[in-house]
Amino acid sequence: MEGENFKTLGTIGDYEIGAKWQLKFSAGTIQTFYLKTLLCISLVLMASTCIFFGLQSSRLLDREAELHQISLTILKLQSEVQLELKEIRKLKAELSVESSTRESDEEDSPVIREKRSISKGSYNSKDTKPSKAKKNSTTDKKYHPNYNTKNAPPKVTAIHLERNVTFSVTGSNGIINRWHPQWLPSGLESFELEDHNSSLVIPSTGLYLIYAQLCYAATKDNNSYEVRVINQGAASSHSKIIAQCSAGTTILDNDITCYTSVAQILQANDRVYLQQIQKHRHLLMSMGRSFLGIVKLS
Repeated sequence: MEGENFKTLGTIGDYEIGAKWQLKFSAGTIQTFYLKTLLCISLVLMASTCIFFGLQSSRLLDREAELHQISLTILKLQSEVQLELKEIRKLKAELSVESSTRESDEEDSPVIREKRSISKGSYNSKDTKPSKAKKNSTTDKKYHPNYNTKNAPPKVTAIHLERNVTFSVTGSNGIINRWHPQWLPSGLESFELEDHNSSLVIPSTGLYLIYAQLCYAATKDNNSYEVRVINQGAASSHSKIIAQCSAGTTILDNDITCYTSVAQILQANDRVYLQQIQKHRHLLMSMGRSFLGIVKLS
């Protein structure tokens, strides 16, 4: 490629004085310039593409992590729902069996027979024992608390509660419910369960021993529960604490048990229940792990 330029500097007569120059570019030089320019443009485009795909890849990885976390949460919720459904089915089965056998059990129960024998005599409020009872029947003699015989079993007012499930999660209020009596001796008085089988109603005024234990699934978090009493006629919001138990561990492979007991003077129709302090704790409820019991001492 060649280019010629001329510039007039002045004139002398008929003559012009000027300067002329010529630029010469070879084809190879122009081709090299074009190649270098294209290479630079290509490098810029490649760098932009790499940056773009890198950002997109990072976003995809973040989204994948979020989806994985959501899937784990869904699996956990499904597991909890399945456990709750299993517990509901078991409770339904227990209720159906209990309703079908209640009439026959009431006729054969020592507690019911003893109530009948007690209703035939007079009641002394000082020693909580009937002063007199009819002795004209074999049943009355067998379960009468004043019947003097070496083979007569001791008469106590007590109850021991457990739950016939392996696993449970405390709700937002922390109250442990759905207790069921595991044994009930043929005592002078009987207990009642209220509020979805969460609270025990005290049958009469006296000195009671209250004992309880909760078993927690392995966790490093602190676990605490309270033994609470609602006085007769008071609202649930006015309950008072009579005992508390706290437990923790740094070993995740071990379950944690927390046991406490307290002697307390209670009035008739007072209600005793357990309340978990922390929310949504996983409890192991199989036989012997978690329980609640009350024994009347005097």
